[in-house]
Amino acid sequence: NEKNIISQLKPDYSYVYYFNEIKRYAEYHKEISPKYESIYNSSIKTLKEYIENAVDTCKPKKNEMIALTKILEDPEKIKGLEGHYEGKLHAYKTYMKEYQNCLINKSNKTMPQIRSLKYDINELLSDINCKQKCSNETYNNMIKIYLLEFNNVPYETHIQYIKNFKSSLDFGNHLINRVQRELGKNNIIDSTKFLQEEIKYIIERFYTHLDKVKYGMDYIKDLSKKEVLNEVTIDVLKNNYI
Repeated sequence: NEKNIISQLKPDYSYVYYFNEIKRYAEYHKEISPKYESIYNSSIKTLKEYIENAVDTCKPKKNEMIALTKILEDPEKIKGLEGHYEGKLHAYKTYMKEYQNCLINKSNKTMPQIRSLKYDINELLSDINCKQKCSNETYNNMIKIYLLEFNNVPYETHIQYIKNFKSSLDFGNHLINRVQRELGKNNIIDSTKFLQEEIKYIIERFYTHLDKVKYGMDYIKDLSKKEVLNEVTIDVLKNNYI
């Protein structure tokens, strides 16, 4: 959807990643670390399993897509459709939309649990042991760790690979359109154009993921340049620095 990537392979990823990062933060504060570990083991792992099982219920639509893909990408099988190609292509797109909606709906149904967990964690953070002012040392350390970890993210390499891949696809689209103008439509052209559309979709998904990565990296880099107070109140710490 517009805010989050809902992955069929890792449907829980963005949320579990968030809870994992809070876990890393909590480990710096021994007074809350055991309590957070308990929440993590009892509720977050259960949520992860629930999300994975919920997404499994969407598999029938995915299986219908896979079955149609095997037909639409094979010129010989398209040949056997005897004029029903457009109908099969429409059915494929319908199943894809239904599958995507299923994933979104299952994700939305977990939102109350996630909001409840976030509330519990926010309350737990109030137990961080500081009197009038809290140290921002943990926040500064986490920023430094993220900046170091960015060195292991080959963002530019991935972007260049996708750009080269897209360039090859664009050239292939130009060729197949030229062939179609000269020879007219046939089952080989139909299967090729179907595959090209699938590759285009994959490239778009790659760009979406990489945009999220770039946004996150730039956001952390911007935070690292901002002046941070050495000590703040517990409410400011919770709302601005965790």
